[in-house]
Amino acid sequence: MKLSGKRIYASIAEARKARNISQTELSRMTGIIQADISRIENGKANPTINVLKRLADALEMKLYLFYEAK
Repeated sequence: MKLSGKRIYASIAEARKARNISQTELSRMTGIIQADISRIENGKANPTINVLKRLADALEMKLYLFYEAK
């Protein structure tokens, strides 16, 4: 499935909620400030690949990045 930036961020929130993990708990698991997790989930932040990887790992998700021709 191809996801846009905002959709990727929403998928993080969906995965977190599906696992019954609070933002505070995810913060403890990843070392990412809770306020930053909130901004990421709401599409108001521009996280680095490293931050996305830490979130994916904590949520037991895979992170795929690729380029394709326009």
